[in-house]
Amino acid sequence: DFGCDNVIDLAIDLIRSDMQELVKQDSDFEPDDVVIHLRLGDALQGSYDEGIGLLPDNTYAQIIRDVEHEKGIQMKTISIVTLPFTTDRVRSFDSHLVGRSKLFALDLSAFLKESFPHAKVKIDNGPLETTLRAYSRLIRAKKLAICGPSTFCTWPVLGISKDA
Repeated sequence: DFGCDNVIDLAIDLIRSDMQELVKQDSDFEPDDVVIHLRLGDALQGSYDEGIGLLPDNTYAQIIRDVEHEKGIQMKTISIVTLPFTTDRVRSFDSHLVGRSKLFALDLSAFLKESFPHAKVKIDNGPLETTLRAYSRLIRAKKLAICGPSTFCTWPVLGISKDA
């Protein structure tokens, strides 16, 4: 019996394996407990009709609290992966959004620092933060990877180890 469910499971296993291999090429950083992908470009362009948008700050905090409570742990590090704050490192049609993107990211960072004073909260969007690095951070998250509605996160989420 090689039904549809088996084919989907096989495809996911192959994608997971390929993503894990890809991530091995970019593993020279310390993984964080929580990694949040903050997809701002498309969301700020007004692509909400495509199922892309922003989650409220308190939604991220509640997800983290729920996992902490469920597992009886405290998150020590929280990484926000997002667009760079310089126009020369974003897609040309996103360059006019850099200022607003920075405000959203800094707001979420401040909110999470206040909500989780025991955790180190940081924004990862510097010169070494490529698409591969963003995928690597999400896949290698120690406890939790959070993605808002976007197509960007489909591949790294499929790449997370079955044991994670």
